[in-house]
Amino acid sequence: MLTNTYCIDRSGFFQAKVSRGTICTITSAIESCPYQQTPFKLDSGREMANCSYERDSKPIIVPPPQKNPVITIPSWMRESIEWVYDLHHSPSDIAYFLDVKPSVVSEVWSVRTDRIKRKKFVFKDSNNRRLSYSGVSQVYECDDKGTSDERIIGLTNSSLDLLTQARNERDEVGEGIMLLLDILFPDETIVHPYRSRIL
Repeated sequence: MLTNTYCIDRSGFFQAKVSRGTICTITSAIESCPYQQTPFKLDSGREMANCSYERDSKPIIVPPPQKNPVITIPSWMRESIEWVYDLHHSPSDIAYFLDVKPSVVSEVWSVRTDRIKRKKFVFKDSNNRRLSYSGVSQVYECDDKGTSDERIIGLTNSSLDLLTQARNERDEVGEGIMLLLDILFPDETIVHPYRSRIL
């Protein structure tokens, strides 16, 4: 076995330079290298990895490393997400109302250096089941549409105790949800503590 060190040529390929002078070109993300062992730093300061190779092994050809895709959302949505940063709602709740992935909200918020304590749930029952703002919103929508308790419990993964708590606090909690929706959708007239998402 010979120990090789990685470097990058001008084409952007990773190369493993064998001690006896043989060059093995590897178009691979370092993390994908099955021979990866311990990290070291090149002259550029970029961390790569040491690698052990069999003397007569052939070059490994795998796809080059891929960059994380850039998340593209409408400007109005980005502005709305920025506006609600100072509220205590979680990325998951914001994402539910905007119908996007939580990672979209987290990406917009990632530029902020101040940290806000997020409230991940509103109600909790004796079995430690929890109901978030998005879950409460679903309860209120289902109630207005005449959905059965059994169906609501299934949709929200909750319990009858949680439904009762949410219903008893509808005036206060519902008003908070409507305020959030007003900020997220400034061009809409919000009259319910939900946006119709349930058939």
